[in-house]
Amino acid sequence: MLPLIQRQDELRTRLLESDFVSGGAVARERVPFSEEAIELGLRITGVDARFFPLLGLSPLIGDGFHAESEALPGVQAPQPDRRVPVILGYDVWQRLYGGIESVLGDAELAGRPVRIAGIMPPGVKFPGETNVWIQILPRDALPASYVRLARGATIEALRAWLPEFDFTRVRDAVRPGSTETLVILASAAGLLVLIAWVQVGALLLSVTAGRVRELGTRLALGAGALRLAGQLAVENGLLIVVAAGLAWMAAFPLVQVLAGVLPAELSAGQYLDPDGRTFAFAAAIAVMGIGVLTTVPAIVVRHASVLRLLNGTLREHTHGLERWQMSMLVGQLALTTLLLYFAGMGARSYARAATYDYGFQSENVLVFSARGLRLSDFDGTSRARLDERYQRLTRTVERLRGLDGVAAAATLGQVPLLDTADAHWEDVVEFGGVPLRVPVPAAGAAVSRNVVEALGATVVEGGTFEDPAWASRMDVALVNETLADMLSPPIVLQGVALRMSVVGREIRTSWFRGRVIGVVKDLVVRSPAQTPDPLFLVPAGTRNFGVGQYVLIRTSASIDETLPAIRTVLHDTWGVVPERHLRRLRDEVDESLTPFRAQSALLGLIAAACVPLAAIGVAGALLYSVRRRTRDVAIRIALGASPDTIRRRVVGRALAIAGAGMALGVAAGYVACRALAHLFFEIHPADPWVIAGVAAALLTIAWMAAGVPMRIAARVQPAEVLRSDA
Repeated sequence: MLPLIQRQDELRTRLLESDFVSGGAVARERVPFSEEAIELGLRITGVDARFFPLLGLSPLIGDGFHAESEALPGVQAPQPDRRVPVILGYDVWQRLYGGIESVLGDAELAGRPVRIAGIMPPGVKFPGETNVWIQILPRDALPASYVRLARGATIEALRAWLPEFDFTRVRDAVRPGSTETLVILASAAGLLVLIAWVQVGALLLSVTAGRVRELGTRLALGAGALRLAGQLAVENGLLIVVAAGLAWMAAFPLVQVLAGVLPAELSAGQYLDPDGRTFAFAAAIAVMGIGVLTTVPAIVVRHASVLRLLNGTLREHTHGLERWQMSMLVGQLALTTLLLYFAGMGARSYARAATYDYGFQSENVLVFSARGLRLSDFDGTSRARLDERYQRLTRTVERLRGLDGVAAAATLGQVPLLDTADAHWEDVVEFGGVPLRVPVPAAGAAVSRNVVEALGATVVEGGTFEDPAWASRMDVALVNETLADMLSPPIVLQGVALRMSVVGREIRTSWFRGRVIGVVKDLVVRSPAQTPDPLFLVPAGTRNFGVGQYVLIRTSASIDETLPAIRTVLHDTWGVVPERHLRRLRDEVDESLTPFRAQSALLGLIAAACVPLAAIGVAGALLYSVRRRTRDVAIRIALGASPDTIRRRVVGRALAIAGAGMALGVAAGYVACRALAHLFFEIHPADPWVIAGVAAALLTIAWMAAGVPMRIAARVQPAEVLRSDA
């Protein structure tokens, strides 16, 4: 069975010789560089000379990497004393070198000699959040390969040709779903603008209806319909100029207020600064809307006869304008319902993610990271420093276990904050004594024997390293549910998934051979929405699994009570420990919820902004209807109708309008959310809680908006109305 790196080389060769791809490149994230690089916040990725040309990227300054550079000693054998070609991200260039172009050439970066070959343009951070790229050889790039499809080739055909490998589009791998999320947010903002347009259009119709006699007189005196439309456009244009001035004056203080109330992940000031382009875009949208909305009353006036205008009506049927206005109101409420539906889906998605079972208990857990801590009080070879680091981690755990208030302490090897991106990936080539036809890649991690207790992890099946039968054994392993299902696929019978137990069976990789003693629940490694990686855990000290860099500390009391004693232990063992090296695990969980929280907050803000517009629209339409029907209301009251009956008719009309708009909006929301269901976490497009919440909100808006028209209708004095209309 070929090792993973050889199989990857074989795969790359087969792809480049096939008709499916036109070029290939490789990359290796998180290339070891220096401890100082971590302190400086450098995110380093190794790429070959073909990487940026394949992606269609080129440096802002400099020539970049060349294939000829692969023969340089720093590329052939990367060592601390040999210069390696690097390309800097724009932010690193500005922060560390002041943005001077003379930095190109031989320089020093994070304590290592380098040759700076170029500066990337602002915003280029691929893969991940990379801000420094170093040149490597293709054979050193494990495990990421990139290829560009040849003309006419499809990824589906490529997957069918090599079904044993997983191919993903780069656009789907770069911050999955972020582009679609931005499209949703932009669409929501567009719906809000459309609601405002409909609102203004309804108001313009009402204003036009109140000026029918004036417009009829102008037409009778010889004014053309085009001239009347021009007059309406000038009047509305003046309103736009005044409104734009007020908006420009209010933009800066309003942005400051928003930056203060938005969640931390949304309040980045650089994205909220109003400028000329933003104002020009908003003004263009407003002018376009006014142009469209001005045309509506002009068309209505143009198709009305002068005699009807002089009689105070626009159409042959007196309620034609009211029907137009009600139709626009139903459309406005449908759009409002659609926005509320999206906001409800976002809120439910966040709630589901926040209450998701992460596979561990994050409360009262601290994570100490020794990664990047420089042993300034120790001088020795690289191997000696590794041994010293391991000894200090061991002493740290032993001393922490003896502290009052500490329930458990455990080391984790290369599983930083439950992120297996740095784990020791291997192929499981044999299971249960039988070679696997297709090797199963899995992340391996060396951990303390009490890691299950320290994590608060759930054991689904079998036991743990602390069980007496395995307390001194090194050839044992724990696997997560994902790896267990891959090694022994479940069989579904009558809706029940059945799987042959993996406990007691042997697994073998290229570096490890041992018995599975237990299955733990999948641990969320980055985000609840991402598929968990297959993972197996082995006791710390197992050959070829490296030295642990992280310590989990579970406290029996509150963290704040135990924190001073914990800091004392760390200070005595490591010296000065920066704040970022000791973090609460709960904070990491909260950080994983950032995308869900951000989406929910933005959709909620946009939906909340449209609620007042909907309420004003309903109130305005009902008020207009009541005023047009004042004589009818007066006659009903004169014939004995009670004020309560009149109120019920007004409220019933409001609820009927809201119901029609809600039905259309919910139907549109279901269709849209079904198409975008992958952006919401474990939520059905027809979630009953969301539908119930939207219905309650919209009916409440309609009932409250009917308040003023309801009181006006109930206070009509029949004698005065009938006398004035006599």
